[in-house]
Amino acid sequence: MKTAFYNTYFKCEDHHWWWLSRRHIIQKVIDFYFCNNLHNKDIKNKTILEVGTCSGGNLEMLSRYGNLFAMEMDKDACKLAQDRGLCDVKQGKLPDQFPFDKQFDVICMFDVLEHIEDDLATLHCLKDKLTSTGKLIITVPAYQWLWSDHDVINQHYRRYTKKLLTHVLNQAGFKINYMTYFNTFLFPLIAGIRLINNCLGIKEGSDIAMPSKGVNHILKTIFASERFFLPKTSFPFGVSLLAVVEK
Repeated sequence: MKTAFYNTYFKCEDHHWWWLSRRHIIQKVIDFYFCNNLHNKDIKNKTILEVGTCSGGNLEMLSRYGNLFAMEMDKDACKLAQDRGLCDVKQGKLPDQFPFDKQFDVICMFDVLEHIEDDLATLHCLKDKLTSTGKLIITVPAYQWLWSDHDVINQHYRRYTKKLLTHVLNQAGFKINYMTYFNTFLFPLIAGIRLINNCLGIKEGSDIAMPSKGVNHILKTIFASERFFLPKTSFPFGVSLLAVVEK
């Protein structure tokens, strides 16, 4: 991702409908797969890592689930996340520059894998950094035919289908506990806009622009409402994919 965007991300991560809604959905999934069988005192003893924390918008939410650590490739974004004062944030790069000498009970990787050329080697690395009962929670953008200027600007290598993500996770030696598409309710709107822009050759730029307060609230309400269905069900399509896996 271009470094110039990190300050924009820092300004938007706490308020933009997409980040807020994704955070609600991720929290619901973590509660279901990680917290249901644990007492509060047990959670405090667990270690959790966010890979590719960007400017640290998820750190406050993730800090509720144990002893939190984070890593980020970009030096400036790493400082923004560290300045939040929520956990130890170290600079690192996957698959070959992992900055922590420990294993984790939960590793979170939210819309990061698509930025890494060698996704298989990266997943192998993360598997080695999980405890024997640890879980990896991952989100990625879906469908290569939704490729747009946003993907180019953010330096993505690919978008995934459920079949492709399943294949690379299995190749890396993971067992899939749960997988679903999400951002499903807004899918017709988002897909329609991207397809029209692609057909007309319109370069719309990145999707991170902050909309008006009213529009932001409406989009957040629609997208975040998917958490009431997840993770007890799986959506058959969506703008993104989410998976929970273990060794």
